[in-house]
Amino acid sequence: MSVQNQVQAVQQQIEDNLRKVSNMEASLALEKQAENKQEVKHLRGRLEQLDTERVCLREVKNLLLQALQGGGDCSLYYHLPHS
Repeated sequence: MSVQNQVQAVQQQIEDNLRKVSNMEASLALEKQAENKQEVKHLRGRLEQLDTERVCLREVKNLLLQALQGGGDCSLYYHLPHS
């Protein structure tokens, strides 16, 4: 997979992550209103996981962009996980 294709794939994963966060935040708001403490705790934990995932994806994207600028190929260093 070319570096440019990897950048596009990572960008798609970031966008998917942001959609999941948006949906999860809406669910969290509903669960807070319903005072469902157990589900609120679960959703907050899941939001933290998604945030960490997004930070990692952005870092990978930055590394790929640096490789693209330098004409390098990161295919040996990073393989996209399947979500």
